[in-house]
Amino acid sequence: MEIFCLSQNQNQYPKLLKNLPGAPQKIYASGNLDLLNEPCFAIVGTRKCLTEGKETAKKFAFELSFAGLNIVSGLAFGIDSSAHEGAMAGRSKTIAVLGSALNNITPSSQIKLAHKILKEGGLIISEYPPGAKVFPSNFKKRNRIIAGISLGVLIVEAPFQSGAMITAAFAKKYKRPLFAIPGSIYSKNYEATNNLIKKSLAYLAVSPKDILNYLKKKSLFIEKLHHKKEVNTGVSNQDEDFNHWLSIINILKAKPHSIDEISKKLNIELSKLLVIITKMEIAGKIKDIGNKRYVLE
Repeated sequence: MEIFCLSQNQNQYPKLLKNLPGAPQKIYASGNLDLLNEPCFAIVGTRKCLTEGKETAKKFAFELSFAGLNIVSGLAFGIDSSAHEGAMAGRSKTIAVLGSALNNITPSSQIKLAHKILKEGGLIISEYPPGAKVFPSNFKKRNRIIAGISLGVLIVEAPFQSGAMITAAFAKKYKRPLFAIPGSIYSKNYEATNNLIKKSLAYLAVSPKDILNYLKKKSLFIEKLHHKKEVNTGVSNQDEDFNHWLSIINILKAKPHSIDEISKKLNIELSKLLVIITKMEIAGKIKDIGNKRYVLE
């Protein structure tokens, strides 16, 4: 892994972060450095999340990535990992901000995901130099970088005592728009997100379009043309079809595949796959290049 050191006087140092209070003097990075000054959006949440939270994070990351936003998160278990995975299934890339040095990814069980991010053209960054010791406070401090390099922040699922709330506080401090996913009033995992919405500290987000429309209205971001179609895809946060969407997109990233080949790889009946493929075509995600062979749109 090649590691670059970026100081504040270098062009590749993120411009959104440079003049913020507490911005690190140096950033250590591995991967696609150009992402640091492209439009980015953060998606964070609790490690001990519910299944619905993981699916929501994937869906929002996927849709925002398809619109042209690079997705930023913290490489933690739960919501963070789901956000990275959803982004990699989309059109754009993902950035992982670490609370440890790049040569000592913590927890070590996330090394595989970090390598996948780099392989997919993404980026991992840290303010800690190679060889630096890991302290619990590091993971709270890195949240200011997550908020600082992003146009906005989405909290998917978070109890009151959650690191995601530190990211939310930095988003408000840095005047970044903050969004939150509502959840059950009986679940501790949504205590913080519901409270943020209740107190008008965060905008209600029930669809990725809520975020995209806000960013466009404020002239913070312009969607890429491939995401302009306004259609009802029929895919909800809990719809199992969405997981198939992610799998199909990952398959088609490598090369075109026939519907029979996709069916075999996913072990899914052709009749059911045809319905999913049709939805994806209508939504402009994939296209038929002839003889039922498909590529990404």
